[in-house]
Amino acid sequence: CRDVVQAMVGSVWCRADEVGVQTVPCVVSGVVICPLQSWYQANFSEATGGKLDKMIEVFDGGCKWPACVGDPHVERNSLTDSIGEFFLSLNAPLLDRWGEEGYQVISFSHFIPRPDLFPGHKRLDRVMGTRALETIIRLIGSSVHCFGHSHLDIDVVEDGCRYVQNNLGYPRDRGGPKMPLMVWDSS
Repeated sequence: CRDVVQAMVGSVWCRADEVGVQTVPCVVSGVVICPLQSWYQANFSEATGGKLDKMIEVFDGGCKWPACVGDPHVERNSLTDSIGEFFLSLNAPLLDRWGEEGYQVISFSHFIPRPDLFPGHKRLDRVMGTRALETIIRLIGSSVHCFGHSHLDIDVVEDGCRYVQNNLGYPRDRGGPKMPLMVWDSS
């Protein structure tokens, strides 16, 4: 079953490649651009614990997971750690130690790699990210890591890596859409 799910993800990546979307690390102007696969994990923040409220129980309830990836008893449970582990495992064959080769690395993910990068309501911690991303970011030597998901802007340097979330927004989000932010200038 995991092979089938992996093949489905692979077919999405193939289609993306056909239309010019990069889904694997590539070098652009001497900089490695490295997409990282992930899903949130309930143990993201030490502050989490206790009973889940109704909103968190159904967060991403539109996602239906096969038993081999998600919870075999509840197909719409997006908080099962095995989902995060599955997506993180997709990074393994893509990761080289680019930083050791003298390249600058810019990585990106949808989910947040560190709890201290989420300035939002603590009630949402469990559905914001996974600490395992931070481990990968360190392994590949990222200089900059861009992420999303929370729709809350942040631009900080922590432990030698710049972390950026520049929420471009939906038309009705907090004042409307914004312009993209330059995170690297190779000149």
